[in-house]
Amino acid sequence: MNTVRTILSTTASRLRLLLVLALAGVFMLSQPSMAATNGAPGKSGEAHQRGGQKAIDFLGDRLPQAAKGIHLSTDELKQTLRTDSTLKVDDSGSLLYADEGPEESGATSITDSVTTPVYPTTQTFLLHSRPSSPLKIYLDFNGNTTSGTDWNRNYTGGASFYTAPFSRDGYASFSSLEHAIIQATWLSVREDYAPFNVDVTTQDPGVEGLRYSGAGDTSYGVRVVVGPNSFYPQSAGGVGYIDSFGRGDTPVYVFTSTASGAKFVSEAASHEVGHSFGLAHDGDATTTYYGGHGSWAPIMGVGYYKPVTQWSRGEYVGANNTQDDTALIARYTGWAADDYAGSTATTGTLPAGTRRYGVVNWAGDSDAFRFSLTSTHRIQISTSHNTGPVDPNLNMRLVLRNSAGAQIASSSPTGDLRASMTVTLSPGTYTVYVDGVGEGSPFNTGWSSYGSQGWYGIQLDWA
Repeated sequence: MNTVRTILSTTASRLRLLLVLALAGVFMLSQPSMAATNGAPGKSGEAHQRGGQKAIDFLGDRLPQAAKGIHLSTDELKQTLRTDSTLKVDDSGSLLYADEGPEESGATSITDSVTTPVYPTTQTFLLHSRPSSPLKIYLDFNGNTTSGTDWNRNYTGGASFYTAPFSRDGYASFSSLEHAIIQATWLSVREDYAPFNVDVTTQDPGVEGLRYSGAGDTSYGVRVVVGPNSFYPQSAGGVGYIDSFGRGDTPVYVFTSTASGAKFVSEAASHEVGHSFGLAHDGDATTTYYGGHGSWAPIMGVGYYKPVTQWSRGEYVGANNTQDDTALIARYTGWAADDYAGSTATTGTLPAGTRRYGVVNWAGDSDAFRFSLTSTHRIQISTSHNTGPVDPNLNMRLVLRNSAGAQIASSSPTGDLRASMTVTLSPGTYTVYVDGVGEGSPFNTGWSSYGSQGWYGIQLDWA
């Protein structure tokens, strides 16, 4: 089907995506078992999954093993199955989530304001966050044929099925707006997974680059298929198997429509990939997905409507899930190498007018930069988010110290995730530190430093 898309996009006239879908239908119906078992979403396949008490009964003595895969105790898994209707068990006993889509549109966010591509469109499908990492999160907007996975065994009678490419306008070729949404999605997911040794990419690494083949295989990951629902039998915003990272190119899916913007796609993508790392939902006593408070929400809750979304360990009132999100992700990926030491022994320097870029990798990580003055100067040190025009995760703090280690100034303004300071300094050597902090009370209107991680830029200028 990727070939079909290539042919269509190079024709003289712009054909409607309806033609792509029709061709995909011909492909699916030409396989006998598909016509008999798949049908329209919502009408078949439902018997192959169950939730609640039925799921508990079905698992029986397999409950402890299933709980281990989701990093919960057996009792916690039972409680989650009883209270979270989106958690399902398939015929093989594997756990999956069928996530709800957004209930409204127009979320206030920087991400959804992106309408022009940040990069040349020739780079849209060549983007990498950490190209040297052999572990991949592949954002696949190009259409995908899924075969030989649990999705096929449980929902299409074993037959392959095709997901059409992402589209907002119904045309086969990608528009400027669609390129902008794809690039903004990559930037946003890149920020969410910045602390980890994993490459968020829009370039296809191939099936073998995603499939874990056993001991000695270091190159694997997860495919995030972004496109309309062509197989799942119920309405959903996305679906993903628990603990599926590297499992035989078993994708997670983000189901899109012609109204889907970058905020929905990026939040849903990071959320579904979170499930592939074994993460459960962040909810409370009354809701499956915690919607956040103030400007903050957990990624594994519902992040569509808040500008600051972060990994969480249940630091909010009524939290029903205290999983240590970042530690669980790092069990699969490891942490990205610390780029700058947080001490005066740092290799980081900060010449005037030169912007440095880095990552706050984990709670408590601090990056240090040294600079020297030979005469008295009034200087400004400022930070920015190295994420492009998308909602960042990192709430930055600057701390300036002299050569004796005494603090001269600090900055972490309320209501602004960036930091800046202007000071007059005498000749000497100084060190400025960048780290991630919380804001306000995590159990009221703010958040802690736990998930305040991500990319940043820092620059010194003469004031």
